[in-house]
Amino acid sequence: MKIRVTELSQNAYEPFGQFVSLPTHKPTIAEDIVKYWAGLAGFKIDGTIDVGWVTMRKRPFILSQMERHFQTVEVAIPLDDAMVLPVAIGREPFDFESQPLIDDVRGFYLRPGQMVTYSPGTWHFGGFPINKPEASFLVLTRRGTADTDVSMQSIFANDQVEFTF
Repeated sequence: MKIRVTELSQNAYEPFGQFVSLPTHKPTIAEDIVKYWAGLAGFKIDGTIDVGWVTMRKRPFILSQMERHFQTVEVAIPLDDAMVLPVAIGREPFDFESQPLIDDVRGFYLRPGQMVTYSPGTWHFGGFPINKPEASFLVLTRRGTADTDVSMQSIFANDQVEFTF
């Protein structure tokens, strides 16, 4: 199945989590040397926040695996290249045995200067770099998530998802 990559917006991304980009409204604080916008996103993490660095290699835009977390919000912040961000809401997002349906997969452009969160239960995977051989992004999760709260699965054995532009 071919899925067209679309631009991120809060409305389009709302089923999966939160989307943040450069605000267009008046800053909370605006002074000669600083502008600060408060309250662009909010989420609860029970415990210490872990900051991780992920580097993804450029590859065909074919999705073969996804992951999700049952208890943890994850934040992704691209650093050096635009990427295609794959996400899906499973029909049973908190059933350990369930998988997303191919019709539920979406692909969004995620660019440096933007940020997304993945709500618990949201299927996702590292982005596909668009312009460079590798792209890196920061990931924020609750400490221990990689050890105790990851369900990663190969998906769509009878079909494949290919992102198109």
